[in-house]
Amino acid sequence: MANNYTKLTVSPAIPCDLLCGLNGTILMSMLDHSQNVAEKTMYFYCDENIDTSQFHDDDLIALIEAEPDNPLAQKIAALNLREDDEFDFEDADIDFVDVLAALVKAHPDQLPRLEVEGCFDSDRSRPGEFGGFAHIITPAGIRSVDTRSFLLGHVDGVEAPHA
Repeated sequence: MANNYTKLTVSPAIPCDLLCGLNGTILMSMLDHSQNVAEKTMYFYCDENIDTSQFHDDDLIALIEAEPDNPLAQKIAALNLREDDEFDFEDADIDFVDVLAALVKAHPDQLPRLEVEGCFDSDRSRPGEFGGFAHIITPAGIRSVDTRSFLLGHVDGVEAPHA
């Protein structure tokens, strides 16, 4: 059985003061991160897999209650969880791109654009278990591409090599 991985980087680094509150808390629980203390920024990445599980604890409940207009808070609240229930952000239809987009929309002057580059990898490389993706996130929206769609979209214009 193969082990599959999702690896990614987010750039540029995000100012630490923008990571207070629910959006930052969710992002820091989903992705690996490293703080640059001198620049007061946080670099986000994922070396293995995105962590989408979360406990519905007092801290998370307080953040949700403090931000009732936050769409991510509304999605989690709609799950009607009890305290200390474990849940998956996917159950609330939240992925890391949604969280990055929420940060960009909330802080367009400081975060006019975020870029995500990533790949799907496996310790047993087989067709369909490797590929890449990219997202450009701006206050106006998200543009995404994956290598499989790119390949399928360009195959018609490529001539077969002559024997």
